[in-house]
Amino acid sequence: MAPDSIAKRRACVSCTSAKLKCTPHANGRCERCSRLGKHCEYQNMPERRRKQRVTGRVEALESKIDGLMAQISHLTKQNDPQSSTASTSTVSSGDRVEDYSLGELVADTQDATPYEPPVTVLHELVGTSEAESLINDFKSNWTSKFPFVVVELERSAVDIHAHNPFLCLCILGVTMDFLHPLRKRLYNEIMDQITSKIIRDAERSLDLLQGLLVYAAWYRHPLHIGKREAVMFVQLCTTLVYDLDLDKKTGLTTEEQHAVLGTFWLSAR
Repeated sequence: MAPDSIAKRRACVSCTSAKLKCTPHANGRCERCSRLGKHCEYQNMPERRRKQRVTGRVEALESKIDGLMAQISHLTKQNDPQSSTASTSTVSSGDRVEDYSLGELVADTQDATPYEPPVTVLHELVGTSEAESLINDFKSNWTSKFPFVVVELERSAVDIHAHNPFLCLCILGVTMDFLHPLRKRLYNEIMDQITSKIIRDAERSLDLLQGLLVYAAWYRHPLHIGKREAVMFVQLCTTLVYDLDLDKKTGLTTEEQHAVLGTFWLSAR
């Protein structure tokens, strides 16, 4: 800052010492000093110390993001060799969703018991042969677009339903044709289980996390509404990651690593 532009105090030294009102006058002197023939001096205002920008945290986050993106690229190449980058399918067709807070919906974290949805889902809502077709479609055409939840080629619909029931339900929910007459019933079943298992009973498992990741990545409300719900699903994924200690746990399995990366990826969208 140039010397002539340095801020001065509003009261001169003499008036300040006498604790009297200081009124500016001509020639840079106040009325009191001019009247008394005193030397009038205005001291400079002390310079404010500028806060140093904290860059360490930013650099650490940027480094973490770079590492995550590198791992995402590697995972994508593994699942889709013909593509150098993963094509992305998100909550809605390019629309940006508003921020949405879960508020008090998510209960305090608790140890989870194994997730057991109704066995009627596969047999009553969707027949075994149709489920097999939809899951094969997911393996062949969907995994390369979202390589964070991978279903082994040799696994059948019955096996997935038995060991990963919520994931199975969510895969059926996203791969089923948008105009399918059962799609809304599947949506209601998924929402009922999210509400009862994850929110009300605070159950936590990798199956729930993987199912939520799949549903959040391709979420489409049957009535073309519900963008805030899509954001809520991503927030629930983040909650599950922390409640399962996947952000701190060492020696993560491949499925757990993929789930953590998928949660970070969806959160950054």
